Amino acid sequence: MPAGEQGRESLLELVELARSAGAEIAGTVFQMRDAADPATLVGRGKLDEIRAEATAHKAPLIIFDSNLSPVQQRNIEEATECRVIDRTQLILDIFARHARSREGQLQVELAQLNYMLPRLTGKGTAMSRLGGKSGGGGAGGAGGGAGRIGVRGPGEKKLETDRRRIRDRVRKIQTSIDAVRKQRALRREARNAVPLGTIALVGYTNAGKSTLFNVLSGAYRPARGSVRFRDVDLTRRAPYEITGLGVARTFQNIALSGAATVEENLVLGRHHLTRAGFTGTALRLPHVRREERRHRARVREIADFLGLTEVLHAPAGRLPYGDQKRVEVARALCVEPELLLLDEPAAGMNAHESALMAHLIRDIRDALGIPILLVEHDMGLVMGIADRITVLDFGVRIADGIPDEIRRDPAVQRAYLGTEGES
Repeated sequence: MPAGEQGRESLLELVELARSAGAEIAGTVFQMRDAADPATLVGRGKLDEIRAEATAHKAPLIIFDSNLSPVQQRNIEEATECRVIDRTQLILDIFARHARSREGQLQVELAQLNYMLPRLTGKGTAMSRLGGKSGGGGAGGAGGGAGRIGVRGPGEKKLETDRRRIRDRVRKIQTSIDAVRKQRALRREARNAVPLGTIALVGYTNAGKSTLFNVLSGAYRPARGSVRFRDVDLTRRAPYEITGLGVARTFQNIALSGAATVEENLVLGRHHLTRAGFTGTALRLPHVRREERRHRARVREIADFLGLTEVLHAPAGRLPYGDQKRVEVARALCVEPELLLLDEPAAGMNAHESALMAHLIRDIRDALGIPILLVEHDMGLVMGIADRITVLDFGVRIADGIPDEIRRDPAVQRAYLGTEGES
């Protein structure tokens, strides 16, 4: 482990990593030594101290700030009678929590399997550390939900407990990653053939951004002119008709049914796709039940894509703010849109939540190939994900182009940076 002050800073960083994985920290133990013990890393005396600390706090998991060899990990587990992971396994668990795209999930699983493969020696059929869901220097003892950290992995599969089967799984994952990359390349080509991608609308309050969104979604009707989508005039269409044409939107202020579960909120997005009539629904006829199963299966796929599987059955109103915003996006995707309108999706979020939302929007664009029209005040987010930016000033378009062009545009600088003649 790092020595001296650097080691203490590294331990503090490990504590924050463990907390971000959902752990409650029961305590920490710090050691300075000239050389690592090949059998236990820390030596028998320090190991007894760690065991006493973990026992006193009833900590189910001990996390080491240094990478452990398979032998060290096994010896420490036997000596402390606790589950033991190192910094690498903790970081892999955090990656598993935040992997949203199919390729990202496969990459994390591949890294976990490659990490665990040399650690299977002597474990017999005990691959239980590969299964389940995550719950936290020296060494840190973690309590609370930490007993599940380091077990977020590819699943507890007894048939894969020997090295040959693990290597077979690794090969399959690598093949799947190649397939996902090929599909993504094909979708990128298809998207590039359509001059849309992600378009951002930028402007101060009252610039006309939300008004445009309300016109596109049918909430407002324009005084004159027309709005066409797929050669269909939207200006005289009701909102439900526009949804049926494949236009879906999120709202600046969260518009979920707070008492309903996440799954029930997402199912609402499928309503325009249902074909069952009133009588069939009331009688729960077989074709109605089949259709419902199909819709709920699709809802689960979308929830998995957005990382919402674990909260599907939770009341939407009880979720953290950032998760509620993701539910709004998921409900819009349940419409199966051909155009997705995102109205300030990162509004009210902290920097970490905004970064996750930006990653999510990129995944929707790249993996699903859905054109996106975005209104957002976070210019860092806009510049990072938009293919084109349109700048409005009191309802008038003053600039349109790629992000680098918008940064240098004189009209944008005059309107929004107060240059040339502004007092």
